[in-house]
Amino acid sequence: MFQIIWGAFNIILLFYFFYVCVRAFKLIKDNVSYFASGIFVLGILSILNYNRKNVDGFVNVKEKVLKQAYDVSHFTIEETFANSFDLKIRSEFNSKENRFSITDSEVHRFGFESGTRWETISIETNLSEDNSKLNYNVNGVVVWHLLGIEFYKQTKALNGEVDFSKKIK
Repeated sequence: MFQIIWGAFNIILLFYFFYVCVRAFKLIKDNVSYFASGIFVLGILSILNYNRKNVDGFVNVKEKVLKQAYDVSHFTIEETFANSFDLKIRSEFNSKENRFSITDSEVHRFGFESGTRWETISIETNLSEDNSKLNYNVNGVVVWHLLGIEFYKQTKALNGEVDFSKKIK
């Protein structure tokens, strides 16, 4: 719920920033208020500090080219009112060991994300011996920002077990 309030506050500030920009010429020419100029400076700084770094939730488990057929499985590992975290697993069948092995893991966040950004730090996945259960441990950071300026970093750990037998044919 707090994420929705934070996002709405972020959107309201953005609209107010646009309003201030439209009136900036008149405010500068006539009488600039400290509050309006503060919001204007905050907005300009957020544009200048915009981080264009490509944050990808992809963690490569094995450095190799997938030459065999592989299966992609999706699991929702956490769901809240505002958003959800989904785990994507690529696995391939190892005919010598007669079992599946996980080749790649990826975590994505879907839903209402205004004012926050997810950064994956690590993903650990383990299959049970009979390929029926998948244990996962996902660590990441939720970055809270206001008008593009980083405000707070919140660590988040997602741990659990999902039924893997239904996902692999």
